[in-house]
Amino acid sequence: MASFLVLYYSRTGNTEKMAKAVAEGARTVQGVEVETAYYMAVEALTSFDALTFGVPTYHHDMPLNIKNLLEEAAVKKIVLKGKNWSCLRLLWLERRSSSFGS
Repeated sequence: MASFLVLYYSRTGNTEKMAKAVAEGARTVQGVEVETAYYMAVEALTSFDALTFGVPTYHHDMPLNIKNLLEEAAVKKIVLKGKNWSCLRLLWLERRSSSFGS
């Protein structure tokens, strides 16, 4: 069975809603085990076949905790090569709470 991680950071809750919607869609695919998380130890990332990061953009950059996680992976030489990656990058949606009914 394939494993899929949706890791996200959300200050206002909008990115969390998007991350959960992505996870819900992924759960409709037969043979895929989906996990959503706000935090994940860097070593645990290697146990997933596919990774998606849900991150808002603050001042043209990703949140510090996600940036630190990726930098820690590089420092510890955590091998993520060969994983399927995607990123939900929410620029203006995070600031427009009315966009998702908040």
